[in-house]
Amino acid sequence: TLRGYAACLPWGEGVRLVIYDDPGSEQTDLFLGLMLMCESRARNLIEEMNNPDKHGIFTHISDTSTHQKAVLEEAGYRINKFIFNMHRDLLASHPLPKLPAGFSIRTAATGQDDRAIHALVQEAFDWRERDPQPFEEWKEFLMNPSIYNPDLWFLAVKDNGEIIGTCLCFQYNDIGWIRQLAVKKPYRKLGIGRALLEQAFYIFKGRGMPKAGLS
Repeated sequence: TLRGYAACLPWGEGVRLVIYDDPGSEQTDLFLGLMLMCESRARNLIEEMNNPDKHGIFTHISDTSTHQKAVLEEAGYRINKFIFNMHRDLLASHPLPKLPAGFSIRTAATGQDDRAIHALVQEAFDWRERDPQPFEEWKEFLMNPSIYNPDLWFLAVKDNGEIIGTCLCFQYNDIGWIRQLAVKKPYRKLGIGRALLEQAFYIFKGRGMPKAGLS
């Protein structure tokens, strides 16, 4: 019986550890064992990358996972930031979005829109001295063939074709997940972001997804 799994993934300044142990295994060393194996593999990956900017080992856990927190703190991990994970139930019938005149929503064209979407997201997320994510790293993370579906990437465009907003979505089991919502700064406070969210909710509901989520 599968009781847990773990993986080492490229992540910003180094390697991210994704570790899951079966509820009820808190009195065992399952989480600790998975963590130690991942750390060993992560160190090898960092050495192979040979990049001084990619030297850290990171992981994410739920704030309520007291056992995992204790193991990680004992191993020297420290909290860097909190991520709020939010869900909402989708209505029985969800309205189509309303956009200001001169704007419309379409889905992404793979190979045609990739770099424009990436540039828009990096510009929109430019806050608190955040370092822009390189295109190839962003593409590997968000356009992985196992999860990427261009029909769930919604773009707000002007009549001249300029992309001014994005809502990049994925389907995880029965949840429609919003990974990156961005609007160019000159076009904010016009309802573009809300319209992109409403478009995502409408499509999620049409595909039979009862919930939408984001973090």
